[in-house]
Amino acid sequence: MHLAGIASAALISFALYTDAAVVPQDSGIVRLPLVRNGAGQLAQLKHMDSLPLDKRADTAPLYNALGREYMIEVGIGTPAQKFNLTLDTGSAELWVPSTECPVKTCPYGRFDPSKSATYEASIQAFAIEYGVGSANGTYGADTVTVGTAKVEKQKIALAKDTKNILGIVSSGEQSNGILGLGFPGLNSARGSSDDIPLPFNLAGKLADPVFSIFLNSHFSYGMSGEIMFGGIDAAKYTGTLSYVPVVSYDLSSYMVAPNVGANGKRAGEYLYWSVPGQGVKAGTYSKSLDSVQALILDTGTTLTMIPKTYAEGILNAVAGSSKYSWDVVNGVYRIDCTLASSSATVEFQISTATDSASTTPVTISTPMNQLIIPLDTDYLETAKSCMFGITQSSNSLTAGENWIIGEASLRSMYSVYDMKNNRVGLAPVNLDGAGKSSPASSTDSDKTSDTTSTTQQANDKKADKDDADSSSSKSEDESAAAARYVNLAAGAVASALASYWLM
Repeated sequence: MHLAGIASAALISFALYTDAAVVPQDSGIVRLPLVRNGAGQLAQLKHMDSLPLDKRADTAPLYNALGREYMIEVGIGTPAQKFNLTLDTGSAELWVPSTECPVKTCPYGRFDPSKSATYEASIQAFAIEYGVGSANGTYGADTVTVGTAKVEKQKIALAKDTKNILGIVSSGEQSNGILGLGFPGLNSARGSSDDIPLPFNLAGKLADPVFSIFLNSHFSYGMSGEIMFGGIDAAKYTGTLSYVPVVSYDLSSYMVAPNVGANGKRAGEYLYWSVPGQGVKAGTYSKSLDSVQALILDTGTTLTMIPKTYAEGILNAVAGSSKYSWDVVNGVYRIDCTLASSSATVEFQISTATDSASTTPVTISTPMNQLIIPLDTDYLETAKSCMFGITQSSNSLTAGENWIIGEASLRSMYSVYDMKNNRVGLAPVNLDGAGKSSPASSTDSDKTSDTTSTTQQANDKKADKDDADSSSSKSEDESAAAARYVNLAAGAVASALASYWLM
């Protein structure tokens, strides 16, 4: 996918997103459940009005849709119309179907602007393409509610038409829209420079400008995970959080290029929650990457997607060549279900700098029992057909290799997305922490050295200067940007695969 009309986006500090008004809880912390549907049927998910809330930090679950996606309930409008949206760190738009969308392509609940006292219409067109689908419509603005926190005048997209996104799959229904948690720069690069993602509008009023995600085990269906805006839950991880810098991107050429390795010192735009990867390890297989690569952390993608060479190096080490095969139709590896009992783990090593490998990398380690995914039943004990949680990435998404760390791997980590310092905190997940609470701040939890590189800090300083100078050069930048085409399909494919499942 190539996008025209790219607007130049300055790197703006989280505190400057003031167009939307925020009405937070007094505590400055909002805790919501992530919901995962054991039957794969979104229609069976009832609105969570009666769910008890933690008095210190509001709660409401992330829903686990049988390994396809994690959903969060969001209210839009006054009074709020409830939607169960895919939680997606790989995109930045908030969109839902509108009443103008035919039931055939938008078969679930649809937003009715005429029933909201706070809706503000717009004629600005909305269009987004994913790897296997698309949505089109118009933008608007309205009050958006997460838990009991509200963002007034939040920009939203109302889909009038969708393709291959909201259809019914064999195991049930999908989510009813997407809540993108990516950087504002991702929307700016798509030509919507005033579209600030919900968490960044919340950031200035939160106790701590972070959001933290706990996905829980692959087999913990239903209300299993949790997202917290404004804090960290120390009960959800073991050890200490280790912080790594977010990779910025260069938009000056036809292909979006991550600023890593030899280009790690180059200034750029923050688009995705990407971190600098340096190596892969599984059993006897250990491979250092030729150069640091950008690994997109994407809760909107079911599988982890990496170059074929590394995917098959992992499989040969943990399964052997006779116990897996490539399914060319579905684009996944079929694997022997009994390998779920293996003690092997798959590790992705993350550097603490964008321009070089680290001698003390942070590791995302996932056991095999979380990577063997049953296809013919809900649980491994009765499964006869399984797929592997890692598959091949496609080509020509961004310049260089394409790495997307999806739910299959992210479930093994507790992740903290720091909007102020442009970094991600990672620690091994504590599955026993489900249902428990031990709130902390990112400052309290930062027991390791600050790994935000000097390059990253320089980029942030440059961003502040760019903001100050932007008023005089904005028209020139936008005219120049309008002549460029930029390939942003990495996040698009990631988001589309949120609902991927073998039919």
